[in-house]
Amino acid sequence: MKDITTGSHPASPWSAVEFVTTSKSPTDYHDTPVSRLLARVIYRALFDEGFTAVTLLAVSGHHRERYLLRSRSTTHSRKRTEKLASIANDQLPLEVGITMVEVDPAPLGVTPVPVHRLLTTRDHPVTRAQISTPTPFEQLLKIATSMRPHAIQLIVSQFEGESVEVSLRVADFSPTVATHTAVGDAHYHQHAPDIAAPFEAFNLTTNRAFIFDHGWQQHTETRLSGPPVPMVTREHGAVVKVPTLASARDLSLTPTEYTALFSDDPPAAPLTPTYAQHRVLPWVRLDVELLPAFCGLRAHTYHVSPWKDFGRAPPRITPQYTLREPKPPAASPPPSDPIPTAGELEIESSFGQTALKWAREQGANVTDDYASPFEEFTAAYPHQTHHCVILTDPAFIRGDLVAVATDIHQSSTIDRLTVFTDTTDVASRARNCLQRPFIRTDDGKTRLYTKSMRLPKTLDAPVHRLPATSEWILTPTGDLEYHQGGTVSARASPDETFETITAGFPQVSHRDGLFTVTKPSDGAQRIYKTNESCFEEFEFVYPPAVPSWLVDGLAFATVLLQDGDTVSEYQPNAEWDTPQLTTRDRVAAREFFATYTVADPDRSLTYADVETAFISWLRHQTEEPIHGNFSVSLKSAFPGTLSSIHSDDLQKRTWRYPFEPAQG
Repeated sequence: MKDITTGSHPASPWSAVEFVTTSKSPTDYHDTPVSRLLARVIYRALFDEGFTAVTLLAVSGHHRERYLLRSRSTTHSRKRTEKLASIANDQLPLEVGITMVEVDPAPLGVTPVPVHRLLTTRDHPVTRAQISTPTPFEQLLKIATSMRPHAIQLIVSQFEGESVEVSLRVADFSPTVATHTAVGDAHYHQHAPDIAAPFEAFNLTTNRAFIFDHGWQQHTETRLSGPPVPMVTREHGAVVKVPTLASARDLSLTPTEYTALFSDDPPAAPLTPTYAQHRVLPWVRLDVELLPAFCGLRAHTYHVSPWKDFGRAPPRITPQYTLREPKPPAASPPPSDPIPTAGELEIESSFGQTALKWAREQGANVTDDYASPFEEFTAAYPHQTHHCVILTDPAFIRGDLVAVATDIHQSSTIDRLTVFTDTTDVASRARNCLQRPFIRTDDGKTRLYTKSMRLPKTLDAPVHRLPATSEWILTPTGDLEYHQGGTVSARASPDETFETITAGFPQVSHRDGLFTVTKPSDGAQRIYKTNESCFEEFEFVYPPAVPSWLVDGLAFATVLLQDGDTVSEYQPNAEWDTPQLTTRDRVAAREFFATYTVADPDRSLTYADVETAFISWLRHQTEEPIHGNFSVSLKSAFPGTLSSIHSDDLQKRTWRYPFEPAQG
């Protein structure tokens, strides 16, 4: 498989027969539907010419639907392709054009998209079924027009006697679709078209639908403020199904199905044993008389390319020669604005270029309108704008990430923060930093991370004297304090500028080769001839990274991890996150209180605010369903004072620092 940084589909170019339909192409020919004539082409290739398998691929082009017929890997050769063209020339109506082409899948990219694969529980051929007009396959072609762009792959191979095996995959390339995060995948489940509906007579399901019979459930979380949040979670207490939970979920998201769309792998593919584990087959066995139900052509043109302003492009189809008219129209891509290069975006790392390519394949219009210490870019999707940060250094400065997240959280033009990572260690550090954007000390303090500071050549920056240690503390009342050697040297509102807060600190400057430290209170100065001598006695005071969110931190941020060719959300499970743990909610509540609240003899929390924040926090910690009333668990785990288990006031406790209630 090619490296993801190439941005090309892993399959190599291959030859095929293209069928060209027009708006004037008939739906029948001498009283015989095109679906039956196309089924004859496939039948003759399999049973008369000895082909092992034949593939029909319908894929959105820039201007129209493209139909490609090819042999599979074990029989594939140019001579075999020419034989397919000859059979099609004999069987199909004259109104269907036939052209020999070469197909290069590279422009599609390797980033997986949602792929629906038809599944069945029958291991013996279907011999009788009520076939509608238009055929189920032609109905599927019509349904797929809502996916712009899309690809439909039909693989037909011999089985036993006069029976065939049919494998059907449907890929949704719509730029508005995102299933690499838990929320995005749950939202897609709510709105994805029912691919199996046309095949009701065959009692089929899909790899994305069958998970709900294997330990998963779909619901909407409505207890958070803001719009309802779709969720796909494990069935609570599904102990018997635990061994197959993960694999069922993987089959609904697997990138292997995407790779198989254009690869030369045999129909069985490497996922067959996993499907068998769930007692389903990824192909349908049927009598050859029913094959027309899975065939058909449908003329469909696009006034505007579905790939316009999209980081992907359709397969590159190059005509070799035309067997008969109508010839396909020129497949030139629509004009578009120049796309900024990685160099123009100052993205130099290989992984950064991978992330950039991935975002474009997801349908993003990429710009650069932000500046921070990281490699980064802004990705404008049809309905949201994401600021994307690339992290590869395991020792990245946490305060810099907190500072970027704070800006994004307060931004009126950017909706989300997306952090791209290339290792589990970096992903874990980034996620923990966003989930807990402070340092919890043993004495109950909330210590803030510090962020980088750009220094001019003249320095002109605050310093503090060594060897005293220093730290920024945020109090539960919202005050920002600078502690040096155990003494509070400054106290201010977090809204004040760093220059204002540190105006009374010693200031270092570098001019005429000398380093001068000036004490603002009396103007006293100390002059040093070298950098080393100055900073043996003083150290820079770096700005604090003051977060503007609390437990809903991951509601606006996503950490993505590259695993091979796949980019998906990094979602570790907490130790308490197991279906068998009956005290799960109580243990989670104990961790929640210890992390986000502190003792305060003069204040209290309302149960309603705590429950809302807890649900928001819990939603990003587990795939277990969130349901029921948390009153008993929260109040049992509360470390403060309760006047009564029925009280709605959680006394002598407050948030570590002020925050807006979770918005979901």
